Amino acid sequence: MSSELSIECGEVVDISVVSDLYQQLNDVLQQDGPVTLNAGSIERIDTAALQMFVCFIQEVKNRDRMVYWHAPSEALLRSANYLGLKQILLLSEQN
Repeated sequence: MSSELSIECGEVVDISVVSDLYQQLNDVLQQDGPVTLNAGSIERIDTAALQMFVCFIQEVKNRDRMVYWHAPSEALLRSANYLGLKQILLLSEQN
């Protein structure tokens, strides 16, 4: 039986933390079950982080798994919308 896996995104998700976050995301890919990205505390996110999330979500979907955003912050929604990534990031249902 698989359990839900959760990743805490943190307040600042930028190039300075992408390496660590990548490792967390990669570790989650090696496990089974739906993935929840806790994004309520994101205050700043850059393009590098958004690109990484795009790749991660595509890989999760390729593995026939589910990924969910929990409480995506306004900063995340605004940045994704500005770059035209809300749909591919599965954020189009949010605000």
